[in-house]
Amino acid sequence: MFNKGTERKPNVESYAKSGKMETIIGTQTEFNGVLKCQGVVRIDGRVTGKIIADNSTLIIGSEGYIDAGVTAKHMIISGEVHGNLVVTGTLELLSTGKLYGYVQALGLQISDGALFRGNCDMIKTEPMKVFTDEPKNKTVLGAKK
Repeated sequence: MFNKGTERKPNVESYAKSGKMETIIGTQTEFNGVLKCQGVVRIDGRVTGKIIADNSTLIIGSEGYIDAGVTAKHMIISGEVHGNLVVTGTLELLSTGKLYGYVQALGLQISDGALFRGNCDMIKTEPMKVFTDEPKNKTVLGAKK
């Protein structure tokens, strides 16, 4: 009745039943570096560094631990995440989820029992870049020396 014409939001159960998870990082796996991924990715292990999942759904399982800057289309968190997030779709923090950091998201859902410590900016269009690969010593055009 009230959801006519609205986009159906992603959830963990629908991905698990459909079998459409392209990548799973298991509980005994640790990754350090830049992780670039496509499709639906579930992380139950430990990832540090940077995660680039621009057109993807990123699911952090209850055993998952992330210490990284993240860009994703959709993100579902039931584990622990430390870092700056840019989510161009919906960010869902489930009841067991813990999120520490700065968030830019188009949509945000926080379940009862979840922990969020940080800041959030709700975006309507293209988000600002939270982190870049540009060198720190840039010359600004027109700047006086």
